[in-house]
Amino acid sequence: MSRNILRHEYKFLINAFEYEVLKSRLRFLPKDLYCERKGYYTVRSLYLEDLLGSSKFEKDSGVHIRNKFRFRTYDNSNDFVLLESKSKIGDLTQKKSIKITKEKAAILINNYDKLNFTLKNFFYNLKHETFRKQFLPKVIIQYKREAYVTNDKNNLRINFDKLITSTSDTSLFLKNITNKKQITNSQNIVLEIKFKNYIPDHIKFLLSPVESCRISFSKYANSIQN
Repeated sequence: MSRNILRHEYKFLINAFEYEVLKSRLRFLPKDLYCERKGYYTVRSLYLEDLLGSSKFEKDSGVHIRNKFRFRTYDNSNDFVLLESKSKIGDLTQKKSIKITKEKAAILINNYDKLNFTLKNFFYNLKHETFRKQFLPKVIIQYKREAYVTNDKNNLRINFDKLITSTSDTSLFLKNITNKKQITNSQNIVLEIKFKNYIPDHIKFLLSPVESCRISFSKYANSIQN
């Protein structure tokens, strides 16, 4: 089963006060179904990197078109793991996701030949990336996500990503992680606004208290800073 999504993506780094104001204003919007139990869900991603560190270099250099590959779980679910490609073209992002079993993910993470063979087959549209590069597991990133959505064709999502942490011990992706590097704390929240066509006027009004400027914030790049 695969999913292919193309949409705009804006990011802001907001403080705890701005978060509380926006949370109050957005309370009339439906939350993502994953948030029903606790009000948020935990996202864990294992990012892949090639031998030259191209993903980090391209992000730092402001390359207009770039790609990343990752494994992802939600609330450390045992049901499935997503293997994803995420491509950036300016403000536009395109994400292709394929569901695999936890057992297959464990095999790919520990067998680099099978991993790269799978990337070539699953993401043939990115053959210029997968055929000339050798990818290895690089870093695990985890955070709590509070997400609001609109149920229409515009595919609007408003995410608050909190308490972002990372670890370079990629063998722990499907295990319990205790020793993590802190990327953001309770006073710094990453606000993401994702949409297919436009931000409706009433949503712009609800988001108007945000005084922060748009930023180019990469969880991946920040996690592997020296």
